Amino acid sequence: MKKYLLPTVIKRINRKKLIMPIIFLCFIVAVFCITPLHHIFSMPSVSSPNDAAAAYRNGSIYVNAKLSNLYYSGVNRMRGREVEACYYYCLYENNCYYILISAKTLGLNETNSAPPQYIANFACKARLEQNPSEIGTLTDMVSRNLGWTSSSLNLMSSKVLIDQYNFSKGREYILLTLISCAVFVTIAHLIIIIISLINPMQSRAVRRLSRYGNANELFLSACEEYEDSHPYAPGITLTDHFFIGYDMHNIHIVPLDVIVWAYKFGTLHNRLLHSNISYSLSVVANDKKHYIVHRKTKDAVELVLNALQTRFPEILIGYSEGRRERQK
Repeated sequence: MKKYLLPTVIKRINRKKLIMPIIFLCFIVAVFCITPLHHIFSMPSVSSPNDAAAAYRNGSIYVNAKLSNLYYSGVNRMRGREVEACYYYCLYENNCYYILISAKTLGLNETNSAPPQYIANFACKARLEQNPSEIGTLTDMVSRNLGWTSSSLNLMSSKVLIDQYNFSKGREYILLTLISCAVFVTIAHLIIIIISLINPMQSRAVRRLSRYGNANELFLSACEEYEDSHPYAPGITLTDHFFIGYDMHNIHIVPLDVIVWAYKFGTLHNRLLHSNISYSLSVVANDKKHYIVHRKTKDAVELVLNALQTRFPEILIGYSEGRRERQK
């Protein structure tokens, strides 16, 4: 069996760790591009409802709107008995446009529940939506309030709703914030992995050795001993002074003199047509830190446990609830 140097093992494991963050970043970019979220960064400014409707036809979902001469339609959007938003209309170049404004923006509360009948100037960020059914229902209600016929008002009504209410709730910004945080954490994780690839001495496996002394000196000793040692089992080596174990995702370097407890446990893996059990080896240091190596065979794990028990009789071998409670 070909044996790699310890820094090479660290690099191999960290290369595999690049896969999931890169896939996640690609997924986030795809979500950002496919959904309307990217339109927030390219919101056109419009100075009339006609420009807003034109922006929607050109593919814009959000706009910075500066509107004037808005009239209260007498129609509200309700949640139970509470007014959530109010519909306003604006007559511009022989067309009627509807604007949905949140009650909060209008200053409505328990003591002031009457929307202003007229708004001379109104600036907002709004979401543009085309909903003929909603506009049709709204037109019927507004036409009755104005004493117009529904058919005549419908002919001059734009089917694009300027929706400040849904934008004002900030859902898009909340989602953008969450996505930005996820991207930041993922990129930071990628940078840590890349640093570990360039210089294995900066990897987490080596930095953790600072719990037990000078991390660089301990790592150099581990590298020297690892070169002259033979693995007890695939992925697990006991040198003169170190336990070195790794699986597909992690590598652990632990000085043998700090290990106080070691035990195995099994994990059932359900496949499409069958099930199988893999075993994990956990070693616990005197600072109560658990180091776990996954997906090993039962024989391999028991061989390592027997070697630890033979070489270090003071190490507790085997799992029990009492030992678990003492190591909390």
